[in-house]
Amino acid sequence: MNNNYIDILQNFAKVKTIPIDFIKNLNKDPLNLYELFQIFAQMFEEYPESPDLIILTISLSQDVPLFYQVQSLNNLTVLLFQAHLIDLAKKVAKFNLKYFEQDIPQLHIISHLNLARIYYFLQDFKKCLTITEKALINYEPYIFKEIKNSCKPKDIVLLLNGYIFYAKSVQNLQVLGFCQDLDFQQFFINGAKLGRKYLGPSHQITKLFLFSERGSNMKKSINNYIPLKKPLGKILNQQKICFQVHQLIKTLKIGKAPLLKNARHIERSISEAQGFKTFKRPDSVKPQSQRHEQNQLQKTQQTNVNKGSFRIQSPKLIQSQQVQPQSDLELIIQRKIDTFMKSQSQKKPEPKIIELEKKIDELTKENKRVQNQRKEREIEIEELKDKINQLNSEASKIKFRLQEQEAAQEKMKLQQQQQQQQQQQQQQLQQQQQLQQQQQQQQQQQQQQQQQQQQQQQQQQQQQQQKQQQQQQKQSQYLQNSQISTQQQQSSDSQPAIMQERMSFGIASNQSQKIQNLQIKKQERQSTIDIHNLINGLVDTDEPKINSISMINDTDFTIDLNLTILDQIDQSKQYSINLTTDQTIVKKALIDNVLYEISCGVVQKNKELSIKISLNTKQEHSTAKIEYVEMSIIKDLIQFIDYKNVLPYTQQLKCITSFKQFIQYLIIPFISIKEDEGEQKISIYAQPQSLLNDCEKIQLCDEYCIPLLYPLEDGIFRVILNTIVLDLQFDQSSLDQLFDIYGQDDYEREEVQEMIRIQDNLEKSNDTVKPKHKVYNIRSYIVKNQQKLTQFLQKLIKDLEELLYRIFNVQKFQQINKILSGSQITMPNKSQAKVLMCLIKIWDKNIFQRIIFIADNSREQCFELFLSNTFETYGPRQSKVKAMGHTQIQYDNVCQKLGLNVSNLDQGDFLLICNILCNCYTLLTFTKELESDDQERFKENAILAVELSCECNSRMFLTNQNSMYKIPFTMSYLGIQDKPIGIRVQIYDVHTNTEQGMFLSISKETWDKLEIQVKGKHSRKYTLQNKMSSEYYLPQILQNGGFYVIKEKLTLEETKTYRILHGKHISVIDRLENVLNSQSLLEYLNKKLQS
Repeated sequence: MNNNYIDILQNFAKVKTIPIDFIKNLNKDPLNLYELFQIFAQMFEEYPESPDLIILTISLSQDVPLFYQVQSLNNLTVLLFQAHLIDLAKKVAKFNLKYFEQDIPQLHIISHLNLARIYYFLQDFKKCLTITEKALINYEPYIFKEIKNSCKPKDIVLLLNGYIFYAKSVQNLQVLGFCQDLDFQQFFINGAKLGRKYLGPSHQITKLFLFSERGSNMKKSINNYIPLKKPLGKILNQQKICFQVHQLIKTLKIGKAPLLKNARHIERSISEAQGFKTFKRPDSVKPQSQRHEQNQLQKTQQTNVNKGSFRIQSPKLIQSQQVQPQSDLELIIQRKIDTFMKSQSQKKPEPKIIELEKKIDELTKENKRVQNQRKEREIEIEELKDKINQLNSEASKIKFRLQEQEAAQEKMKLQQQQQQQQQQQQQQLQQQQQLQQQQQQQQQQQQQQQQQQQQQQQQQQQQQQQKQQQQQQKQSQYLQNSQISTQQQQSSDSQPAIMQERMSFGIASNQSQKIQNLQIKKQERQSTIDIHNLINGLVDTDEPKINSISMINDTDFTIDLNLTILDQIDQSKQYSINLTTDQTIVKKALIDNVLYEISCGVVQKNKELSIKISLNTKQEHSTAKIEYVEMSIIKDLIQFIDYKNVLPYTQQLKCITSFKQFIQYLIIPFISIKEDEGEQKISIYAQPQSLLNDCEKIQLCDEYCIPLLYPLEDGIFRVILNTIVLDLQFDQSSLDQLFDIYGQDDYEREEVQEMIRIQDNLEKSNDTVKPKHKVYNIRSYIVKNQQKLTQFLQKLIKDLEELLYRIFNVQKFQQINKILSGSQITMPNKSQAKVLMCLIKIWDKNIFQRIIFIADNSREQCFELFLSNTFETYGPRQSKVKAMGHTQIQYDNVCQKLGLNVSNLDQGDFLLICNILCNCYTLLTFTKELESDDQERFKENAILAVELSCECNSRMFLTNQNSMYKIPFTMSYLGIQDKPIGIRVQIYDVHTNTEQGMFLSISKETWDKLEIQVKGKHSRKYTLQNKMSSEYYLPQILQNGGFYVIKEKLTLEETKTYRILHGKHISVIDRLENVLNSQSLLEYLNKKLQS
């Protein structure tokens, strides 16, 4: 046996499957067929339930000599019978007997006994008796001749199997009232003698006859010839097997004529040619017209027939007996005659034929009645199932209605709370206005009083002056001069009093101090000239200056939008999103095989806010399609769209805070064109639009599915097959093979450049002012060849089917749906878990793929991770295997890696955690043949951990109110295989001696340096600097104030840290771009400069 066959046997012993390539490329050379049948025999002994053996047998039945064809058809009959394909097995057995000559006695009896076993299983004992009788007629003379020379034990076993089926058929027919003249016990007696003599008393079949000879029940023994419902290692595809078997029969029928035209004629000719007396057909099997003649013939021969003897008596046994004296023979004959006469006298009269026919009719009627009852029960069961399904659907509808009512009630409550808050604010404003009015009235009264007092003083002064003038006129000139001098003194004294009265109307205040305390107005994207002007304004402290505020153009259009969205993953939560928009978002999409450019922005039309949607194409004679959707409609529409399949792992609903994110994930994916009265119009659908249009269906087990493909982020796509969700992760080379990529995420990249300019502006000035309202492109994927992509997806699905069969032993769509839908299932290691994600990694121009399953085992507080390659690599002893691996990731390990407590996660956060954990492990494979020294390196569980890398970090110490010691607070920039994944924030817990906190996810494409990614330029083999530092801007921003900005935006407590989103929701996961941006960096630098 060559090495290839040895490898096939070793692989079959491990995985219980046969490679399809081996079956397709069989070498059917006559010199090689003997080894192939040896391999089949060893595989059948190793694992007879394997469905791959059926496919191998079908292949071995074609284009081989006649002997091997008959042998393969017998093997196929046995395999189909064990697989519970009874009708198909019967058809193959009949075909074998009808069209192929059974020259070899062993093949003759095997072919007949296979068919007899099928009839026995179907409880057709008459046909079983007939077929067994034909087999023994041909085989008994041959075997007794071979006994004289040398006989193999296997030939004796075949004869004894025939005895078993003959005896059991007679026994069952006698229970039904037939074949009363046959004695089946004699078969067991003779079989026991043959077994003891030629097989030994310890042989299994010998014990079987010994037990039956002692009167034991044969029910347990006969079960060895009935197929048991054993769990198969691989679920059989019955439709496929049936089709292949029928094709085999049609192929073998060509050019062949049936051999058995008249069974009785063939039977008679065989018996005459061999000189052997044929079996007597039982009365119950013969026609009714022959029964009377047979009964009369039996009465005339009663004296010569021994009823206790066995009908097929072995010549060998007769010859092997010792020759006895004549007197002893006469005594034996006389005893047998006496016992026969006694049995005849005690024997009850046989039942009449009419009574038997009546019983048969009654039994058939009862059988029909039972079948009718069974059918009625099946119909009732189906009706009950339909009712249960209807009730389930109604219950789901009621639940949905209740959820809608609860959501509506919550909306009403929120509106009522908002109204109450508005009323309270209005009341406070009214009270303040009243207080201001009272203060104004009091001030006016005080002013009036002051004016009256001033008028009285003026009148008094005038009267005094008049009196003085009169006195001056009466007095002398001397006195007049003296009075003049006194008047001059009084006038000099009254001038400062008058000035003081005039100054009392209002107190001048230092307006520069008020202006100096003004704060910079918050804007979403502030230019770098503002911080430069701010710094210049704070340098000179000798005189107060007005801090520079970013200039606002009166023509700019900024609108605050307030939307409330229900979380579809966790329906107990809803988020109120306040958006300030000053952008227009543009994306390319393929609709009806036409490339469109979709743009969305907010406009004011008819004194009402609307979203302007326009679709442009570069085709000639085509005009732009424009649609205005009112914001009131958008607020209602946003509650019904199915957005959960287009949100990235790092951008869940709670992380949406900008207008660009709102348009990118909640509006643009749902825009398409529909025909309305012969005119194309823009419409927004509830389901997102797939990248695949009018593609072929994909077969998943026994169901054909229409594939839906949606882009998520960074080369990750989501495929939906009916209700099954799969995620595909491509590398850049594989993406270029299947997709055309348009544009970059300009908004996030410009934010990064803005932060770089803000940090550089501290050292050098930049007088350029960036315009506020801009148009931003987002990344778009267009399928190059939909047929090629569909074929690639079909290959992935076939690999997934094979892996699911190998791991979970399933082969139906509903079973796969149950596994991948998040239901509680039993894992291969017997643990209970829920599969959260099925991720397929694709790399090196779509050549290599790896399937990953990750499940949540809450009972054991861990994640279950399964990895399997779809391609073969080298294993031990020059074999090739598909590497697999499995591990358990404890919750504590997740906390140690990412700083997250799993119990604090939201349902939407698990997708991000699962994706990170999938990238934290790989498989150890060998691309070259293993040498003798390297055999121990190969492992069946080839999983290998990938360590997280930390490029930079920042550690601070927080003051603890309950202790005199400070608490360490650490922020780390993490990555996997030179690709950043986010920021880990940890705070030390003195009670549990552990660190936990939160995680800020990122999109690596936002922070990379485009100038490094040059097409056609290969990277150096050795680099002096880590790629996470040299190819990304993030470390530079973090080390120049970014870490402090993150700390200011988080809520810190004694043992934990978190983010408060949308005013009330606590979250331990957020997007870094929501925390660290140009606005937050500008605010931090502003505070730092003021301090």
